[in-house]
Amino acid sequence: MPDCSTGTALTLAAVVLTFVASVAVISLASRWDRPSLARLDFLAKLGIALCVADNVVINLLKVLWTRMRFDDMAAAGDFSAFTPWYRWGAVAGNTSFPSGHTAAACGVLVLLALPALFDWWKGKELALTCGCYAYIALTALSRLIMGRHYLSDTVAAAVIMTLLYLALTHTRRCRRGLEKALALPPAPPAADAPRE
Repeated sequence: MPDCSTGTALTLAAVVLTFVASVAVISLASRWDRPSLARLDFLAKLGIALCVADNVVINLLKVLWTRMRFDDMAAAGDFSAFTPWYRWGAVAGNTSFPSGHTAAACGVLVLLALPALFDWWKGKELALTCGCYAYIALTALSRLIMGRHYLSDTVAAAVIMTLLYLALTHTRRCRRGLEKALALPPAPPAADAPRE
């Protein structure tokens, strides 16, 4: 287990990397045309909506289910508090079902909207889908290995988040936002472009 100084160093490194990445993205964004920025804006809003849905739904389910974590029972040496995934409200104060980390990893599902937004991504839908679900599966596997979740916790989180993503992308508001992002005319030529 890392000591406090390692944790502090990791936190500092994360803050510095976030700052550097933010500066890099802002620098790159200033070079993009208006239609591309509108499409990225749509993608960001979709990501925010999915994140809000994740936090509301998954945390509400955790409160209702109150499933005891495996590693907590293992530490106590008593597995009598085990409950199957379909039985909710058995042990107050526990939050194993569904997996919050797996649900958060499902935030990558917003990348599935890239082919609808950018021509470069068209035809790469299968690879994009496989990449997203591989990342989600690795996150779920890490939670299983750590003993923090059961397989049913992680699978349920992935299924719930996939359904939330599909529900969000099929709302009228999302479709209108996508149409608006795609409807922007191409950027006019730069003012300093040579004239013939």
